[in-house]
Amino acid sequence: MRGYSNQFTRVEIESTRYENGQLLVSGRAMAGERFEDLPWHEPHGFHSRPHKGSVGHLSAPGGRREQGFVMAASDPAKVPQVGEGDAVVYDQHGNLIKLTKDGITVDYQSRTITHTSGDWTINCPTLTLNGNLEVNGNIH
Repeated sequence: MRGYSNQFTRVEIESTRYENGQLLVSGRAMAGERFEDLPWHEPHGFHSRPHKGSVGHLSAPGGRREQGFVMAASDPAKVPQVGEGDAVVYDQHGNLIKLTKDGITVDYQSRTITHTSGDWTINCPTLTLNGNLEVNGNIH
């Protein structure tokens, strides 16, 4: 065996669509190579849909581009900065949930938090709410 040809390339996402529950991604590689309707790959329990202009990676097992899949796309202009060891879940609209050594921050730019079923429990030494509080129900 003489080795593998390059199996990864950077790509720019141009469009996404769902077909039979699978998210398919189309766009172009950094050298202008086009790809269409390749499966979007991500770990179990997590799902996101990259937007137009996001940059990700195309993996082609065995060097076969027609068998490729796209993963790990993000827009560098939208990625929030975090400290070493910290993590964040975010979207392109500015909403985020940040996990840091100092605690958890939830920031919804739309100023609306919607929860439709089940109870929420918050256990922490201090809870700070920045903004107005409206209660439709009892406080115990």
